[in-house]
Amino acid sequence: GKAVPELEVPQVLSDLIDAQAAYLKLFPEDKEQAPVFAYLAAKTNFDYGHWAEASVQFQEIYDLYCKSDIIALYSWQNMTFMAGQQGNEAESERLAVLQQDRQCAPSTIPPEELAAAQDLIAKVGTDALAVIEGIEAKKIMETYAKAEETGDPALYEEAAGGLLKLYQKNPKSEEADGILWNAALSYEKCGKPLSALGVAEKLVSEHPESPFMGDALFKLAYNAFNSFEYEKSLQNFKLIAGEARFKDSPHRAAAV
Repeated sequence: GKAVPELEVPQVLSDLIDAQAAYLKLFPEDKEQAPVFAYLAAKTNFDYGHWAEASVQFQEIYDLYCKSDIIALYSWQNMTFMAGQQGNEAESERLAVLQQDRQCAPSTIPPEELAAAQDLIAKVGTDALAVIEGIEAKKIMETYAKAEETGDPALYEEAAGGLLKLYQKNPKSEEADGILWNAALSYEKCGKPLSALGVAEKLVSEHPESPFMGDALFKLAYNAFNSFEYEKSLQNFKLIAGEARFKDSPHRAAAV
């Protein structure tokens, strides 16, 4: 992760924070100023690189004002930023799951602040979900890589299911066709050829421009031939043999 230099907090800021803390001790019933003063103290530590202290303070603010003040969400954003900058994946995941579970947002919002608050609430929700899905995707790809390394059929089966789940969440992503093809290969390598063919058919129907199209068509044609579905097999072989985009396919010669 990125190292953040710790800078000395200017005395004037330090004195201000001390004065605000003293005020809150004298007037603890002042609920309007309390979150603002607490956030200023945390943000000062954040701005000057004292992230260990800032993390503790932001967490306290988040916990205390989860359902009563929008400042809880700003605190969550700062904690998430620090975790990302430090490469702390476990902390990023903890914070994302925490917000997904607690759904922190103020129960009442002044009309003049409603639009901005709704935008912030939506952004925090989107960011939390993106972190969770990103970490989940990484774990699935790690399982696939481990299966490739070990050849373990159980890992291939687990990877195939995970890859399909990943695909279903975003079937229009740039990596979608590759995810499907790896799922098909995984099913094949764990001894589930029918599942592999089902995924290959999905690839052909949903991603006809995919660079994996030739491989998928050949797999379908070969299986159809072995299943005595000669017409279906011939159709797929003809596509590989006849279309210019498959001229460099390793399956071209077998299809001609």
